[in-house]
Amino acid sequence: MHALTEQTSPSLCKSEGLLALGHLESGWVNGMVEKLKFYDLKAKQYFETDNYEVVVKETKRGKVKIAFATSPYTGKKIARILGPVKE
Repeated sequence: MHALTEQTSPSLCKSEGLLALGHLESGWVNGMVEKLKFYDLKAKQYFETDNYEVVVKETKRGKVKIAFATSPYTGKKIARILGPVKE
């Protein structure tokens, strides 16, 4: 997957069956990236970050947006489902 978190606007690229979007337009607030809250199951703690990658995954029920961030507690990649893609 490609990390697109430092781009100034969302762009599309296909990679390993996922569509990487970087930060979604809905995640941009006044030119700044919106912070998202993630939960690290192993550390049993929440963390908030604006350093995440959003991908679109095709499922049986349609396309779903998923955000991935690295946990500051365990260093593992944590996922958060953002919801279906509005077309």
